Amino acid sequence: MSWLLACSCTAAVKAFSIKMDLPTTLAPGVIATMSSRGYAIVPNWLPAPLVHAIRQDACALELEGLARTAEIGNRKNGVGRYDKDVRHSSLCPLIPPPRPSAGSIDTRMLLYAAMHKLCDELNE
Repeated sequence: MSWLLACSCTAAVKAFSIKMDLPTTLAPGVIATMSSRGYAIVPNWLPAPLVHAIRQDACALELEGLARTAEIGNRKNGVGRYDKDVRHSSLCPLIPPPRPSAGSIDTRMLLYAAMHKLCDELNE
């Protein structure tokens, strides 16, 4: 599963804590679409405050120097390379997780819980 977060991390990110409900259960039609197409688009599946918190966390991790330049291709197959004409972005893998002292572990725990809930729904 891939997550794309577009953010500009030019300003300092303040410490924050977040508490909220997890996303609602998916409608049966969404699960059927995922089954037939392999994906589904669910607008607003994550609550807006969580999306904002994830963006803030990603920026905090980038400011901590934990992001790395994204490549094209697959390094495991020997074809991964950096090509700024095709892609010029950075990423910060969440698995394994970044160190707990960086960013907001509470935000990442909510994101992980939402992803686990989604996996449980899809495996029913």
